[in-house]
Amino acid sequence: MINRLYSLEGIWKGSGTARFPTIETIEYFEELEFRFTGDDESMRFEQRSWHIINNQKGKPLHFESGFIIAGSDGSFELLNAQNSSRVEVLKCIDLKIENFKTELTFESKYFGNDERMIKTQREYFINGNKLSFRMCMATNNTPQFQEHLRSVLEKASA
Repeated sequence: MINRLYSLEGIWKGSGTARFPTIETIEYFEELEFRFTGDDESMRFEQRSWHIINNQKGKPLHFESGFIIAGSDGSFELLNAQNSSRVEVLKCIDLKIENFKTELTFESKYFGNDERMIKTQREYFINGNKLSFRMCMATNNTPQFQEHLRSVLEKASA
C-alpha cells in the first residue's frame, strides 16, 4: 500500500518562501528526503531548511522528521517531530495519482507541545522530477487559514 507513494521517494532540493502575519517574510533553501523503511507499511521523511545568505546555505532554519504510515484501510497518516519541539499528526485527505503526476494533501488532526496551533495542511504536487510543496496554517493569534510555506524542489537523487 505505501508503494502507491513511490513518486515521493528520493532527495529533493530547491528553495522556498516563508510568510505569515506574525513573521518576517524570508527565502530559504530546502532539502526533503523520503525513503521506504523496508517491508512494513511506512516511509521515513526528513525536511530541512536553511536561511539563504549570498545565494548559499546559511544558518539552519527549521528541521523536522517522521513517517508516513499506511493504514490497513488504505489511508495514510504523516507523523512528524520538529526542532521547535512541536509534534504533529496529519491525515491524508486527498491522493491523486495519474501518469507521472501525484497530488497528496494532509490535514492536521493532532498537535503536541504547541498550544498556538489550530490547523495545518500540507500539499505535495509531483510532476516528474519536480515537487511543489505548500503548507497553510491557522493559529490562535492568526485564526484565518492561510499560506505559510511554498517551495519548488527538484529531484536530486532517487
